[in-house]
Amino acid sequence: MLQFHQQRGSRATVGLYEVKEPSKFGVAKLDESMRMLEMVEQPSTEEQKQLKTGGAFLANSGPLVFNEAVFGYIAGTGLSPDNEYWITDTIRLMLKDGQPVYGFRIAPSVFWRDVGTPQSRLEADQYALRNLKRLAAEAQPGD
Repeated sequence: MLQFHQQRGSRATVGLYEVKEPSKFGVAKLDESMRMLEMVEQPSTEEQKQLKTGGAFLANSGPLVFNEAVFGYIAGTGLSPDNEYWITDTIRLMLKDGQPVYGFRIAPSVFWRDVGTPQSRLEADQYALRNLKRLAAEAQPGD
């Protein structure tokens, strides 16, 4: 992802994961070169109609790669309707200024969950525990 970011001269590169229910996420619309055209946080049903890329909804899943230009945009980011600072609002400011922002599609084979609900948090914890055991076993001395 870092190489992708650097090769394109991107100011921000956003990890994107395909989701079925876009209303819960920041969703990106990309062109053919993966350059971001739009980013909408928790899009309405009407907004969703314009946000598919290649027939899919691509949600901001992280990771995020930025260059130093992002700090000026963060400083100009206001509070969201939820009284929070959303990085999607920062990215939208960058897009408005014509900054090169790209999306990096995370492969569907990569395990990803939004840990905002108890069920998805439990799934993520279980996955992490299963894989930590496997990784620890693989890292034994003498390998």
